[in-house]
Amino acid sequence: MEFVIMAKRGEETIAELCRSFGVSRETGYKLVGPNPCGSDYSRDL
Repeated sequence: MEFVIMAKRGEETIAELCRSFGVSRETGYKLVGPNPCGSDYSRDL
């Protein structure tokens, strides 16, 4: 839950959060789901 809340705040990239929480980026994106703002989280690429 904390991962998702932090991801939605947008203060860190999904990749940074994944490293912090020790999960793969694939798992991180699955946890967060689609971005309601329409962004594809491309700043992580």
